[in-house]
Amino acid sequence: MSVTFASIALACLVVIAVCSIVFPIIFIVSFNRFRKEMKQTFEKRNLEEVKDEI
Repeated sequence: MSVTFASIALACLVVIAVCSIVFPIIFIVSFNRFRKEMKQTFEKRNLEEVKDEI
């Protein structure tokens, strides 16, 4: 009984540790990709505005 409880607790700790490591990495990667796309669309919009002014 105590062995199964210890193994369950250990498994929960492992899952929490993996999530705490993996989720921030996924969040940072997706955030950088999103920021890069926003920057590209912003630069395209600026180029179009410059063309309109010329």
